Amino acid sequence: MTVVGDRLYSLPTYFAPDYSKYKQYGEFTQEWTPMQVQTSMQPMRFECTGKISGNGSYEITFIKTKGNDNLKIGGMKLLKRDEVLSDINKSGVLSSENPDFTFEVDVKTFEAGTPFYIDLNACGEAGNDVSGLVFIRKK
Repeated sequence: MTVVGDRLYSLPTYFAPDYSKYKQYGEFTQEWTPMQVQTSMQPMRFECTGKISGNGSYEITFIKTKGNDNLKIGGMKLLKRDEVLSDINKSGVLSSENPDFTFEVDVKTFEAGTPFYIDLNACGEAGNDVSGLVFIRKK
């Protein structure tokens, strides 16, 4: 905060990131940073409340955007509160050559206002220098 006068203050301006180049993946949900990535397989939790809007099939896509390391994925769970709605043991690696990885899930017990979470089992292959984004799209 910068003081301009006795009663006038200048605040920093915030510009929201532009995710328009990822529009085909659906709605931006959350991002991950190197601080969340471990060097051994661990769950990473992402809140997606409000992104799941009813019963149906969804695609959840993880996209690597920065970093020198790859992200190894060992599976994903979609949870409603603490109830597991989907447990997918599909694995892969997010790298510069393959920057996106998509899971398909079916939601059959949607409840409005219920918190939804994604637990992704992942680790950095050679370290934690990897950042990325999570998107959800209803099919």
